[in-house]
Amino acid sequence: MYGRIHSLLAKNKIFTADEFADTLKHKYIYIMKSVIKLFIFALIGSLSLSAIAQEKVLETYNVPLSNPNQSGKLFVDLQNGTIQVKGYNGKEVEVQFIERGEDNRKNKDWNWDWNGNEDKDHKSSKKGLKKISNNYIDLEITEDNNNVFVKGSHNRRSDLLIKVPQNFALKLKAHHNGDIYVENVIGELEITSHHGEIIMEKVGGSVIADTHHGEIRASLVSVVSDVPMAFSTYHGDVDITLPASVKCDTKIKTAKGDIYTDFDLDLKTITENKTTASGRKKIKIGGWMYGKIGAGGEEFLFNTHHGDVVIRKL
Repeated sequence: MYGRIHSLLAKNKIFTADEFADTLKHKYIYIMKSVIKLFIFALIGSLSLSAIAQEKVLETYNVPLSNPNQSGKLFVDLQNGTIQVKGYNGKEVEVQFIERGEDNRKNKDWNWDWNGNEDKDHKSSKKGLKKISNNYIDLEITEDNNNVFVKGSHNRRSDLLIKVPQNFALKLKAHHNGDIYVENVIGELEITSHHGEIIMEKVGGSVIADTHHGEIRASLVSVVSDVPMAFSTYHGDVDITLPASVKCDTKIKTAKGDIYTDFDLDLKTITENKTTASGRKKIKIGGWMYGKIGAGGEEFLFNTHHGDVVIRKL
């Protein structure tokens, strides 16, 4: 077969025999690289699932509501740790303290003295000893007239999974390792992180989401028409899915990214002319871009510095 191919190619003066052999070699290398990449992706996926499987619930706290037939509000304040909130059909708040499969704390042996020199004697003193898991929990949970307050300790990481009735307001705040995930909750949602991403799926109502180091992704199944919303980060994309029937004014800014949408959205900049106290004229051009979705309405703000703004139609 190779002889027929080679003679045909040689007849048409496309390849020499050496060139043809070299082409086959490169093709083989390309195929092998593709197989290796697929293997690596599969391995990463299996490791991710393994890490999820390693999570376990250390403690569960059920918090009855004062008025279980009415909506309420959850307040969470964590200095170190992730927050996951899921809406469900129950009538109480369930707080679960999660142990991660991968410990983010430094559990290395103490092997340095106060002068910064290696202390070999101290390090060797731990050999042969069994390490006992330290499942230390330091949380404060209170309930007052359907307002549930959860506060984590400054001393230790707290990773929480909290279940709330589906119609519930949220005010969540995280700082270090502060990824926040919200799913299947309808209400007034105020989400703030500093070092972490904010991910929201199947949420509704109104949203104020703000972080510094992380992307913001939200999929809203419904919105409140007379309430403004805002999605703001510094490092990361802002990727928001809105109902196709939404009507709002948009205010968008990305300093080092692009804007994408499948809505009929025409954006324009505004030139501002001002006169300072000293009588000088000041002209400011651009920065924010303004537009309307549908007939317009309350202002929806989308802001990032290092990232893209993506506004999708549900």
